[in-house]
Amino acid sequence: VKYELAEASLIELYKGELYAVELLQDAKPENDTRVEIFAKDGEKKGELFIKNTSGISCWDILDDKIYFVSEIMTMSEESKQWENKCELYSVVIEGGEPEKLYTFEELSSVEKIRASQDGMIYCLGLKKDYEDYSDTLLLNNGETVEYGYSGEVFGSFDKTNGNFIANEASFPVAFDERDGDVILYAFDKEKGFYFYDIKSGTDIYTNKLKQIDDMELINDNKDYVFAGGSGYTGTLAVSGVSDESGVIQIDDNMFFSRCGQLCAEEDYICVNALEDVYSYDRSVFKYYTANVNTANPPVNIIFSSFYEPLFSSGSQIKNQQLSQDGFALTVLSLDKSYDLAMLSTREIYANDIKEKGSFYPLNNVPGVEEYIDSCFPYVKKAAVNDNGEIWMLPISLDVCSMIYNKKNCTDNGIAFPNRLEDFLVQVRKGTEASQYYECLPYCVTEMMINSYLSLNKSFDTDNFRSFAPLLKDMDKDGAFAPNPNVNIPLVLSSKRINDKMGISDVYTDTVYKQALFATLLSSGSQRDLIGDENLSASALPYAEGAKSGAICTFVCVNPNSENLEETLLFIERTVARLSERQNSFVLKDKNTYGSDPLAQSLYEIYGNAEIYFDVPSDIYYNDLKKYFDDEITLDRFIAEADRKLSAYLNE
Repeated sequence: VKYELAEASLIELYKGELYAVELLQDAKPENDTRVEIFAKDGEKKGELFIKNTSGISCWDILDDKIYFVSEIMTMSEESKQWENKCELYSVVIEGGEPEKLYTFEELSSVEKIRASQDGMIYCLGLKKDYEDYSDTLLLNNGETVEYGYSGEVFGSFDKTNGNFIANEASFPVAFDERDGDVILYAFDKEKGFYFYDIKSGTDIYTNKLKQIDDMELINDNKDYVFAGGSGYTGTLAVSGVSDESGVIQIDDNMFFSRCGQLCAEEDYICVNALEDVYSYDRSVFKYYTANVNTANPPVNIIFSSFYEPLFSSGSQIKNQQLSQDGFALTVLSLDKSYDLAMLSTREIYANDIKEKGSFYPLNNVPGVEEYIDSCFPYVKKAAVNDNGEIWMLPISLDVCSMIYNKKNCTDNGIAFPNRLEDFLVQVRKGTEASQYYECLPYCVTEMMINSYLSLNKSFDTDNFRSFAPLLKDMDKDGAFAPNPNVNIPLVLSSKRINDKMGISDVYTDTVYKQALFATLLSSGSQRDLIGDENLSASALPYAEGAKSGAICTFVCVNPNSENLEETLLFIERTVARLSERQNSFVLKDKNTYGSDPLAQSLYEIYGNAEIYFDVPSDIYYNDLKKYFDDEITLDRFIAEADRKLSAYLNE
C-alpha cells in the first residue's frame, strides 16, 4: 500500500490505521498540530487536531491515547541562552486539551518514545551535558567497528509516580518495545554492539550491522526492521537479535534514517522514505511481514575483501568476512560452513575456484542461462568454463574510467586518446586550464599493467620497456597527485543533488563550472552521475592489443552446502533482479541504459572491455615502486618481477 498524503514528519500504526503528522501544517487552527488518519486499505479516513502544540519530535499511541514530546526553544533564566525544552504530554484520540506529564530537564531532545502496557513510557534522548567519546575496535576477522557518542541516554518514565529513570547502558543506540518486550541496541567498549533484553536481563553481542539509526520489532521472535546499518543504506531490511541470524531485504531505493520514519504493528510495517536519494519527495509505504522472519537458517556468504552486501531479494543472508588465507582454505577445501563465496576477479584465488571445480554448476537454476546470455559476451566467456558449466554468477563490473565535463574540456582542447603517451599529454594540459581536475596515477598504472599481463607472461618485452618510463614520469609528476583541496567526483555528485533540490551552493557551483575531469573507479559512483547532460566518459589507456580491464564481482555456490535449496532459490531471485536492472554495466541491451551522454559513453567503455583474472600486484608492485623512486633500474625491475611472475604461473 502507498498512502496518498503530503510529506509526513511522523508516522504511527494503531489498530491497523496509519496516523501521520504532515510537515506542511497549513489550513488548520493556529498552534494546533493536524494528524491525518488512513484506513487499512490506504484510503484517508479523517483527521484530528492536537490542540496548542507545535514542534512534536516523537510520539506513540496506546489505549486510545497519543503520547508525544513537544520541543520548543526557550530562554534559560539561569544561563541566559536559548535552550530546547522537551515536555512529555498525553491526549485522548477523541480530542481535548493535552495533559503535561513530565519535563525532561537534563535532555536537549527526545528522539523516540514507546508507551507500554506495564505503565512505562520508554525514551531515547540526548543529554544536555556529556563527554564526547569515540572508538574504533578491531575484530578478530580484521573488520573494524566504529562508534561515536553524542550524548544518547535511554530510560523510562513511570506513569504511576511521574518519575524518569535513566538506564545503566552507557552508550545506547536504538530501541523498541512490542507487547511488553523492550530491546535496547547499545555499544560496549570491549566487544562492540549488542542487544539487551530489558525483561530477561540478557545481552547478545553482534557487530553484523554496526551503527544503526532506528529499529522496530516486528514479531515474537524479536526480529526487527531497521534503518541504517553497515552497507544497508537505501534498503528496507529486517534482521534478528541473534548473532546467527542474517538480514532479509524487503525493498530498495528507500532512503530514511531518523526515528519516526518506521512503525510496526501486528503483521505490518510502514516506512516514510525517499524513493530517490536526489529528491526531497517522501512517500509512506505499508508492507505485510507475516512471512518475514529469521527462524530458518540464513544463506551464509563468505568473502575476504569488503563488498557492499548483496540485495537479499527476500532471502535471509548472513555475511562473514574471513582473512585471505582463511577464505582460500575454506573455499578450496569445500568446507560445509558456507553457502556462497563472494569475490572479484582481481583476487588471486578467483581463477583457482574455476580451475579446481570448487563450485556448484548453475546451468539448471531457473533464469541463470538467460541472464548469462543477456550479459556482454566477455562476461559470459568468463562465467562459463571449458566444460560449459556456469561456475559463477556475475554481480557487477567496475571499469575505472575518466569522467569529464564535455564543454570545459572541449573549450580547452582536451581529449582522451587510448595511447598512454598522448593521454598523459592531455592530462598535463588540464593543469594550465583549471585547478579542478584529478587523474589518479595508480589507476592508470593498474590498467596498463593488468591489460599488459593479460597478453604477456614476461615483463621483458619492447612493449613494456616503451611504456614503463612513461608510468615512472607520471608517478613523479605533481600534476597527477591527488588534489587534497577538492574532491571532483564528490562535487559532480553534489551538484546534481543540489540542482534536484533547488539549492545554490557557491563553492559547489564554482568548482563545477571549472571542473575538467576525474577518474572514477567503481560503476556505483559512475552510475550516480548519470543524468547530468554535461558529463561524458572516456576509457583509461590500456596496453597495445588489449582492452580496458573490467573487475568482475561474482558469487560461487558451494557444492557441499547444507542449505543448497535456499541458496539456489536466492540465486534464482537474484538473477531475476539483475536481469531487469537499468544502467547495469553488465547487460548488453543498449535500451537498458540512459540516453544521456554519460550513460551512453559508459556503455561503450563497458561493452568493449575484458575481464582479466589479475596477476597479484604484490608480485611486481614493491619492485615497481623502487623503479619509480630510482632505487633500481628498469632492467633490475624486469629481472625481479619476471622471477616472481614465473614462480606464480608455474605453481
